[in-house]
Amino acid sequence: MTLHVDAPADLTSIEIDPVRIREVLTNLVSNAARHSLPRGTVDVHIKEMPAVGIVVEVRDVGSGMTQEDIARAFDRFHKGPGSHGSGLGLAIARGLVVAHGGEIHASSEAGHGTTVTFTLPRERQP
Repeated sequence: MTLHVDAPADLTSIEIDPVRIREVLTNLVSNAARHSLPRGTVDVHIKEMPAVGIVVEVRDVGSGMTQEDIARAFDRFHKGPGSHGSGLGLAIARGLVVAHGGEIHASSEAGHGTTVTFTLPRERQP
């Protein structure tokens, strides 16, 4: 598996809990790697959007998910076919992103990979 990271060198700093956001990224990249084809790639794209803040996309070209699995992907204890985890990783990731004032969602097509996108606002909301 190959990991590609695309992030601008002049990315604006934002206020986050680095340990928690690292946990989100680790979970998403780990999931993407686990579900990728043996010689597949995982792409991480980070970009800045003025009205939103920071947008992070983690994309794999693996097995993908059905629409039913996408609808429940962030539910606690939901596991897709072939999952060896506890079914908590994406639920925890969602909780951490939301606690930072951001949003997280996934898009996928069975057999064609999955993209999980999350946003982090420029300034944390009280």
